[in-house]
Amino acid sequence: YAICRANGIDVYVCVDDGGHFTSDAGSELEGKFILTEGNQAVVNILARNNHLLHLKKYVHRYPYDWRSKTPIIQRATKQWFCRLDTIQNDALAGLEAVNLVPPSARARLSSMLVSRKEWCISRQRHWGLPIPAFHTQDGDVLMNEETIKHVERIVATKGSDAWWQLSAKELLPEKYHNDGKEWIKTHDTMDVWFDSGSSWYPVLNCAE
Repeated sequence: YAICRANGIDVYVCVDDGGHFTSDAGSELEGKFILTEGNQAVVNILARNNHLLHLKKYVHRYPYDWRSKTPIIQRATKQWFCRLDTIQNDALAGLEAVNLVPPSARARLSSMLVSRKEWCISRQRHWGLPIPAFHTQDGDVLMNEETIKHVERIVATKGSDAWWQLSAKELLPEKYHNDGKEWIKTHDTMDVWFDSGSSWYPVLNCAE
C-alpha cells in the first residue's frame, strides 16, 4: 500500500467482503475464495505462463481472529479516520499532568502522540456502537451535523440498537427521503478504545 501510494499507483481491491476474487482479478479467478481454491488458481496461472520460479509449502505464523478462530484476510478498504494533528499539543500538555506508573511509560505515550497523525476509528464488527453514516451504491457519503443530530434524538429514546433495527429512511431527516438517492446505512462500528475514551465526557455533562 505504502509503495503504491508513493509511486502514484491507485489502490484497488480485487477481493470482496466474503474473501472471494472479484471480476477485477480476471475470469479465471473471479468467485474463488482466496485462501483455498483461489490460491491454487494463482499458482496454476503463474506456472502456465512460466512465471513461477519456485513453489514450496512451509509452516508459518498467520493472523487469526480470536473470536471466530478463522484466518484473517487483510485488504485495503475504506475506513473512517480522526485527525490528530489538531489536538497533538493539547494531548501532550495533558499528558504532562498525568502521574504515570511506571514513569517510563511517559516516553512511549509521548512518542505515540507525536508520530501518529490520524486514528482509524472504524471497525467492521457485528457488535459495538455504530458510526451514523450513510452511503449510496455509487460511493456518495452522507454524514453531517443535521443527520447526526437526527440519529442522536432517535438513540436518546430508542437506544443505540435503533441503528440496527430501523431502516435508513427512518434514521434520516425527512429532507433526505426523496432527494433522488437511495441511502444505505453503514455497518461500521466505532473503535472501542475511541468510544470508551470519549463517551464518559458527554455522559458526565448529561448528568449535570
